Amino acid sequence: MKKIVLLAALFCTLFCVQAFAEKRNITDSEEIAKVIGEYYPNLDAYYAAGVIDVDSLYEETLSDGSTKYDIKYKFKKNYYGQDEIDGVLRNEFPDVYAMKAHGVIKDVSVYRFVEKNTGKVLTNVAYNRNTDRRFEIGRFRHRNGWMAIR
Repeated sequence: MKKIVLLAALFCTLFCVQAFAEKRNITDSEEIAKVIGEYYPNLDAYYAAGVIDVDSLYEETLSDGSTKYDIKYKFKKNYYGQDEIDGVLRNEFPDVYAMKAHGVIKDVSVYRFVEKNTGKVLTNVAYNRNTDRRFEIGRFRHRNGWMAIR
């Protein structure tokens, strides 16, 4: 009989604690940014750079009135659109920007990612060389390397 009363009291306590704990799913991007900035400062730079994807963020109000957050996220590549690529190349990769402006390269894609070993946000630039014959005909040896004449 004592075991039954003890089990009933345990279940009653468990249900009472659950009644005071509320769990809310946060989906608003501004609120997610605010929670990450306040409670997860190590993820703030990643979220600002757009290299993490927040799968879920739950706010749980505990029975003592305190708030606990549970976040699930994964790292991703943040690709730039074609309208943003020129600005990134101009500011961060001026030599690649000059090659693109002069038609030496084509099909440029740029994305940011997190390097796994260091945790730094890095930028990757991929492009193809333009195989137009006009660049092969007018080449000459210059003291600093090969130059092309149009």
